[in-house]
Amino acid sequence: MFEAFVIVCWMGNANICRPVADTRGPYKEIETCEDRIEEMKNDLIDIFPKTKLLPHSGYCGKAKE
Repeated sequence: MFEAFVIVCWMGNANICRPVADTRGPYKEIETCEDRIEEMKNDLIDIFPKTKLLPHSGYCGKAKE
């Protein structure tokens, strides 16, 4: 099982970054988790269009049991 996370950084300063955890998972397959990361990135841009937050990258981590 995998959990999706997106790293969100303050635009212009890569030292100010935070992980954003998915609220839907965990996922059985890593491919599904990776698809969710892309969806989360797009959602974050739509939710916060006027901020200087930028979804930078994402990762799938092993889910806690």
